[in-house]
Amino acid sequence: GLCNIGIAFSTSILLTMLLLFAQTLFITVSVVSLNAIQMLLIPEEYRGRLFGIIGSLSVIIIPLTTLIAGLLGDIIGVSTLFVIAGFWIIGVSILAFINPHIRNANVN
Repeated sequence: GLCNIGIAFSTSILLTMLLLFAQTLFITVSVVSLNAIQMLLIPEEYRGRLFGIIGSLSVIIIPLTTLIAGLLGDIIGVSTLFVIAGFWIIGVSILAFINPHIRNANVN
């Protein structure tokens, strides 16, 4: 979230590249962690189906989100869109962190 906000206000190519690198690094760590938790929580007989559904939906939604982001970028501006996305990511992260069901997931 903070990287998105930083990118919105960045006027330096080098700073933008560093923020994008950091953002990609954090996304990679998050995805690996999420996949590990899913492996532990989802029963083995359903795991393949759920991973298939999640993967398919993730790929299917890319054109829709790209279209929406392009339209919003034209309407409100790309920098504003990056700020909104940054605060959205921070808000969702805080909600996930304070949710006791997510924070205290039993992986035994």
